[in-house]
Amino acid sequence: MIIPVTGFAPDRVTRLPAQTSAYKASGLSIEIPSLGVNLPIVGVEFNGTTWNVTWLGKNAGYLAGSAYPTWNGNSILTGHVTDANGKPGPLRLS
Repeated sequence: MIIPVTGFAPDRVTRLPAQTSAYKASGLSIEIPSLGVNLPIVGVEFNGTTWNVTWLGKNAGYLAGSAYPTWNGNSILTGHVTDANGKPGPLRLS
């Protein structure tokens, strides 16, 4: 049996800092018929340096600091071609 590499020591409790990010569903989605894509859009907070998008999974994210989708201005949307586990993401072309 192969055990996945997690970065955590086996048989030890690893204390993690309090999680302060709150990701909110926007109630919006993005549809790209030519790709067969229809994804919910969620907000991705900016932590002062970058946006953590590793958790997006089968969602699209709009990046905090860009215009909220449907508002005036430029919205920046992101999604995975390959997810954090190396598996195909929702925006991967066949």
